[in-house]
Amino acid sequence: MPPTPLVLIHGNPETAVIWGPLIAALDRAGAVALSPPGFGVPAPRGFDSSMTAYRDWLVFQLELFRAPVDLVGHDWGGIHVAALAMSRPDLIRSWASDALGVFAPDYVWHPRAQAWQQEGPGEASVRELWGGDLEQRLAVTSALGMTGRMAERVAAGMDPEMGNAVLKLLRSAFDGEVFDRIPPVERRYARGHAKSKIEVFKMRRPVNVIQAGYVLRVIAQQHFRVRWTADDWKTSEDLDATALGYAGSFADLPTSTKQSGQLSFTLFWTEENRWEGRNFDVAIE
Repeated sequence: MPPTPLVLIHGNPETAVIWGPLIAALDRAGAVALSPPGFGVPAPRGFDSSMTAYRDWLVFQLELFRAPVDLVGHDWGGIHVAALAMSRPDLIRSWASDALGVFAPDYVWHPRAQAWQQEGPGEASVRELWGGDLEQRLAVTSALGMTGRMAERVAAGMDPEMGNAVLKLLRSAFDGEVFDRIPPVERRYARGHAKSKIEVFKMRRPVNVIQAGYVLRVIAQQHFRVRWTADDWKTSEDLDATALGYAGSFADLPTSTKQSGQLSFTLFWTEENRWEGRNFDVAIE
């Protein structure tokens, strides 16, 4: 019986070369080191570098093995691995990730990642880290603790395309884009892509209309409580958002198939102990 394939996924700002010493130490010459699009390999045309896109890319890669694999991820590669383990466990025999801390409800992004999630400061940081010459990029890899030939090889793989991928990836996490896959993640991907009956409302992308019978999913980076009504504030209900670590928090407001009128809600930011100070109205059609 052939050995179970070992598949390795690296993170940011690395390329697949980082796995060389580990593959040698394990004496696993047949190990496969995959590079996420934009991180050491060109991204396909139309690839949006979102969390969902990377998860789906990894699903496609593992389906090619036609048998469960042993999957290992480092840094953002570890996040991709965890996302796959939650959605397609049938593709893996075992998995390991060093990035599960980001799923903790109280997880806080490191300062540079917070900058990448902001328009303006993010672009400036990317130009500084990925836009310089080889000597400047070597300074970056050295600051990350890399030395010698490995630092040089990783620095050589850092380019503006990787920087742009970082911006898109971190901002998709900030936007809570991962929430369009919960729940039930596994059923949707194991049994086919059923049409979602969730309409996502984000502060940076509000919606004005929802179809009757759909769920309005309110998403924000900070934790919140939502006060909402479906009868023009004759009655109202308070609902605490569910926290899911790096992707923020969400709350679901249901509607029935025969419902009409509108959903109205406001938000209380629990960490800041303040109300949003305005209402949001979403028509039900």
